[in-house]
Amino acid sequence: MYVTEAQAERACAEALARFPFPGYFDPALGGHRSIVRTVARYLAPGSRLLDFGAGAADKTAPLATLGYDCTAVDDLSDEWHQRGNARKRIMEYARGVGIEYVNSCDDIPVDQMFDMLMLHDVLEELHDSPRHLLIDLLAHVRDGGYLFITVPNHVNLRKRVAVLFGRTNN
Repeated sequence: MYVTEAQAERACAEALARFPFPGYFDPALGGHRSIVRTVARYLAPGSRLLDFGAGAADKTAPLATLGYDCTAVDDLSDEWHQRGNARKRIMEYARGVGIEYVNSCDDIPVDQMFDMLMLHDVLEELHDSPRHLLIDLLAHVRDGGYLFITVPNHVNLRKRVAVLFGRTNN
């Protein structure tokens, strides 16, 4: 592991402390620490990461805090991104923790290469096959680079109970 557990914990806490949307996620669930641990198992800080579908950049921020060179991609077209000044707050947060944020893959130079491509909680949102998207994104991953994909566990009992009470299953 290139990053100690204590460093990962501090980076997650720092990213959460700066996060502009209180209550957006529950840090006690450990998802952010798990992502940091997984990236750190394979790549040292300074490595280049591309986070597609980054949303509010909450999963990218701890990595940027640790010194990873992060680029986030999201069109920020979700309904909640359009409310009030959410989009502006996301962009300011990303910039503040050192994340380059772009709204489209077209904004990534063709020759720009990354050590890891991440898609967290993205594939389940797609209505069509992800094949063409992944082919396009993987063109930006160096030979020997990594693909890191996570999908939510929607059959988790806690999530089912939350939905029964009218809350989100995230």
